[in-house]
Amino acid sequence: RSELRYSRVKDFGEPYSPLTRGGLAGLRGMMSTRLGAALRQAGAEIRRQPTHRKLVMVITDGEPSDIDVPDSAYLVEDARRAVQALSHEGINVFGVGLESEAHSALPRIFGNRNFVKVARIE
Repeated sequence: RSELRYSRVKDFGEPYSPLTRGGLAGLRGMMSTRLGAALRQAGAEIRRQPTHRKLVMVITDGEPSDIDVPDSAYLVEDARRAVQALSHEGINVFGVGLESEAHSALPRIFGNRNFVKVARIE
């Protein structure tokens, strides 16, 4: 909670280029996934953008986790609440789940129509 590492693959106004695609291809999982905190940070950044349509796209394994929080249901609910709060501000959130577990939290966090599961990244 006290140290959030947040990666943005593409900056606002930056074209979707080979450099961007390389950054996306180079993403690696690291440490805990405090998804609610990351969503709040993304919301703070996109909120300042002078556009009518706002979208936060999350690439995730579908299961929030944190070494400091033993209750995984708490982390799922925290992420769900962050998605709902952004939605109430007119910021759309869409999840791309690189799922490895059979019991994913993607529908609970993003809603039934705001995510897609990707079985094989290539």
